[in-house]
Amino acid sequence: MKYKIAIFLIISFLAYIFYSLFFPGLKIINNTNNIIRATKGEFKNKNSDPDLDEVEDMFDNIVYIKPNESYTYNISMKSLINNEKIRVDVSYEKEGLVSGRSFIIGDSGSCKYKINIYDGYNDIETRGLDICYRKLSIAEDDI
Repeated sequence: MKYKIAIFLIISFLAYIFYSLFFPGLKIINNTNNIIRATKGEFKNKNSDPDLDEVEDMFDNIVYIKPNESYTYNISMKSLINNEKIRVDVSYEKEGLVSGRSFIIGDSGSCKYKINIYDGYNDIETRGLDICYRKLSIAEDDI
């Protein structure tokens, strides 16, 4: 029984390492004095507006990030396989939209991005190793 538990823990640890290293992610860091609201959407068609179901799914992914805290969005395997477009919007909890960015899944770009949110602007930088299954690139146009 001890061996089964040990093997399960080792496999779980290796799966976590594999997923965290080889799949793209977006980390949002709140550098404001306000609670911010962040949403992530994954859209099938990169070249057109999202349909109603995709917009509803985006609002199901709302997270609230306190000042000086962060949240990491992992990209789903379905989105990686289908080359979907990823959209992240950030706003203050009680006010309108502050910023939004779109990312396209493909072979160029970076594996992990860090989005620092400041009062009135944001700063995007790459982080970590660039070894992953698919990469994210910042889209020139928005949805």
